[in-house]
Amino acid sequence: MSVIRGQFKDQISHWIRRLPKVQKEWNSLEQTLEGHSDTVWSVVFSPDGSKLASGSDDKTVQVWNVATGQVERTLEGHSAGVRSVVFSPDGSKLASGSFDKTVRVWNITTGQVERTLEGHSDWALSVVFSPDGSKLASGSSDKTVRVWNVATGQVERTLEGHSARVLSVVFSPDGSKLASGSSDKTVRVWNVATGQVERTLEGHSAGVSSVVFSPDGNKLASGSSDKTVRVWNVATGQVERTLEGHSDTVWSVVFSPDGSESPDSSESHLIYSVDSLKRWVTQNGLRILYLPFDYRPGYITTKGSTLAIGAVTGRVISIMFRLDAKVGTI
Repeated sequence: MSVIRGQFKDQISHWIRRLPKVQKEWNSLEQTLEGHSDTVWSVVFSPDGSKLASGSDDKTVQVWNVATGQVERTLEGHSAGVRSVVFSPDGSKLASGSFDKTVRVWNITTGQVERTLEGHSDWALSVVFSPDGSKLASGSSDKTVRVWNVATGQVERTLEGHSARVLSVVFSPDGSKLASGSSDKTVRVWNVATGQVERTLEGHSAGVSSVVFSPDGNKLASGSSDKTVRVWNVATGQVERTLEGHSDTVWSVVFSPDGSESPDSSESHLIYSVDSLKRWVTQNGLRILYLPFDYRPGYITTKGSTLAIGAVTGRVISIMFRLDAKVGTI
């Protein structure tokens, strides 16, 4: 039965004889987008929420219309699987990082490649635009982070220091910092203007697979193969919280869109994460959504009250959810 009816069936007044007619079984699944022929590694919403992009081992990027569930564009050109996709802040471009060692920048309107960024000597595992859209950062298995000028396609900086592959990169909301998570078990926070490391965050006992800044830029969350999520104070470099509950590598972490779901404090945040066994989505370490095998993801992303999941089957699943914002907030 429905979650609501099942949860509150014992509280239904005895005088109610006839309940509203609803489906016997229903859930919050909005859409299942089918079209990829292999694992979907990365999914991301456009800034206005009207489109969803997915990168797959089938070597393509698909751009979907969120309202209709139809494919608007299939972007082809990579010679190996697409590991990471991201929209530019204005939604006009899309960048993709691939196992073919390149980063491509696409025009969303035409579907054409505007730039092919070459220079990494190994897989391009993570890509992200700066908040103003002028720069693009890419993290690679070659242990470096490269910061590219989007207009010219030239490398502005090559950030070196990690001793193993860089699995995740993210700009701070104001664009002044860039964080990178690595298989070397550390998170590095870089000054974008100078290319210098401002902080090296140590504490995870295994590789760091995902990093993300809070919307206000004061905190940074990291997901790791040590099965935990850590929340760091960016200013001090100290761990504020260690979230436990996953049974394997935490593959993806994301803050709630507005970052302050709790009415009691603008510093309270919700963090969603998924582990590499892809069995559970957690909220601040609390298990909130069980995923059957066909829905287990390579990546998750949120937009408003919608969670999008890129699945091992090649599907993209869109789920509408509403959670108690007061439970487990950071």
